[in-house]
Formats: sequence, C-alpha cells, structure tokens
Amino acid sequence: MYLMKTIVPMNSCIDLPTCMYNMRNPTQELTKDDTDIKICDQVIQLVKNTSHTAMLDLEERQKQLLKKLDKLHDQINVIRSSCKFDNIKQDNSILALKPIKEDLNEVVITLNQDKLPWFLKPLLTKNPGLKYTWHIHSSVLANKIEKIQAFFKNIDMPPAGSNTPRVNLRIIFKKSATELKISSLGLPIRGNVNILRYLCEQYPNTAVYSYNDFEMENLLDTCYLLENASESQKPILCKKLFASNDIQWVFRNQFSIIDLALYNEIKQIQNYKKLVPQKWLSSCEKIIEK
Repeated sequence: MYLMKTIVPMNSCIDLPTCMYNMRNPTQELTKDDTDIKICDQVIQLVKNTSHTAMLDLEERQKQLLKKLDKLHDQINVIRSSCKFDNIKQDNSILALKPIKEDLNEVVITLNQDKLPWFLKPLLTKNPGLKYTWHIHSSVLANKIEKIQAFFKNIDMPPAGSNTPRVNLRIIFKKSATELKISSLGLPIRGNVNILRYLCEQYPNTAVYSYNDFEMENLLDTCYLLENASESQKPILCKKLFASNDIQWVFRNQFSIIDLALYNEIKQIQNYKKLVPQKWLSSCEKIIEK
C-alpha cells in the first residue's frame, strides 16, 4: 500500500567496527557450538588449570571440616543421651558418697562479711585431704571480725610445720559478694548454693550430691531462689521446701546437700526458728555444728 524509501540496500556490504566482544547476529541460525555448552568439559579444564598447591590446601580444609563435624556429632550424642527421660522413675533409694578426687586445683572463696558460711563446716571437718587457709580482708568492719574468728575457733587447722601438700582452698572474708574462683582468667561461681554444688562434687564427704538427680537439682534451685529472695518471699519458699512439719530431712530421708544449703540460708534469717520444722533444725545442728 505504501512505499518506503530505501535507506540501506540489503545487497550492499556494511563494514562493522572492531569491538572487544563480538555478538552473534540474531537473524542467523544457531550452530552446534552455540547450543552445546559442555559443562563437564569446562569443569575438567578448570581443574586442570588449578595449581597443585591450591588443590592440596582445599583437601586439607576439607579434612579439618570433617574432623569438626565428627566432634560435633559426638557432642550431640552426649546431649541426646543426657536428655532421655523416658526411662526415669522415682527413686527413693539412699544415695552413697563418692570417692574424693585426686590432684584437686586450688580455689579461692570470697565470702561476704555479713553472712557466716555455715555450709563450710562439714566441708572443713569431713575431708581430711583438704588443706585450707582463711584470711580477713582489710575491708571487713571491726565489729565483724570477732564473729568470724569465733566461727573458726572449733575447726581444726593443719598443724604448723607439718608435711602437708599444697593448699586446696583459700577462704577470704571481704566486704563484697560471695563467689568462688577456680582460675584468675575464668568466670567466678556466684552464690552460696552454686558454690556448694561445686565443693560437694570435688569433696564428696561434705554431703551427698548427684547432679544427675533432677529432683535434687530442682530443690537446689529453690534454695538458690531463697538465697536471693526478699524478706517477704522467704517464708513462702520455706513452706515450699518442707512438705510437712514432722520431717527429719528434706530429701530421701537422709542428710544431703539440700539440707546443708537450706540450713546455711535459714541461719541468715532473723527468727528463722519459726520458719522451719524443729525436728529438721535439730537434726541439722547435730551434723553441721557438732
């Protein structure tokens, strides 16, 4: 219908400029080389061009990753085995004391000047292999020193000049919070209950303790809450720990770490005798303060 003016005749030759990249003419048909990408050949050629040193480094990294995966797999199996509760049944049997560990590291306990460490008495008297020293820091108030000295009056100290091994435990009274340091570089263990957990594990003669017993750990957590509770909350937590007013021991009818931790916290409360059963209190006094 309409005629258009010819700008470039189709039969004429066009000179294209020289470019860095050549583009295929979209009007031409595809060749076999254009459709055959040859991925395998490219990968093989890439591997051949890679240096031998780089391949060795890659293999070494792969070995290290496999070792880390094996270690992680072992850790997951340990966690999985410790979390199997299906076969756990209530056990009312008496727990036995474990043998004391050898080559114990020296630890330092910093104690609050306002709270006497009643939980230390069984530790210091029932473990003959324990060598300890105690000190009073200059920050302690003068009216607190006499009570601290009276606390250690009836506890046997290693005789002077005796052939005893190095000290295992250093006790320091300060105007600060209670904590236990295993290493100067590590984080301290804070709180009387948590410190008692560590000491009973290291020195089993102190009191019966098993960190695998979840019922015992639950009661210890309640003791820790009692340690940090306000004065108004402490009577409520005491009622939770004592099932009745006629019990001798809190856990499985035997003296354990729970009684020791609870006694230590009860002694810090004014009028504590009104909060606990007298039978339990009398039994604890015979063992702890004898």
